[in-house]
Amino acid sequence: MKLGELNKNQKPAAREQDPQRSRRPDSVDWPMRFSCFKCGEQIDAPERVMSRDTCPKCDADLHCCLNCRFYDTGRHNHCAETQAEWVRDKEKANYCDYFQPNPVLLAQGPASNKNDEARTRFDSLFGKS
Repeated sequence: MKLGELNKNQKPAAREQDPQRSRRPDSVDWPMRFSCFKCGEQIDAPERVMSRDTCPKCDADLHCCLNCRFYDTGRHNHCAETQAEWVRDKEKANYCDYFQPNPVLLAQGPASNKNDEARTRFDSLFGKS
């Protein structure tokens, strides 16, 4: 018998599944790191970010639209999830069931720091202080 072949009496081995993994969304690898939309602090996301969780550095709400992977200003309600309800304040905590931390924010970091850095480089290019 060759490697990988089965006897007629053998059954294929059942895939072992992590019982915790079955409850998690398939589109997200857990545990996940993301960064706070406000200060850029890197955060290790637990299995679920609760609505009252805050950033350890700046105390901003973590369960908010600006930290969600579905946040998209080009979409209706600024959300790529079509069934999500309207959220007035995108920076404040909400109870959206579709929330998933956005790992892309980890790569981008806080927007204000990048703008300040770009402005500083631009000014130094032309001798402004």
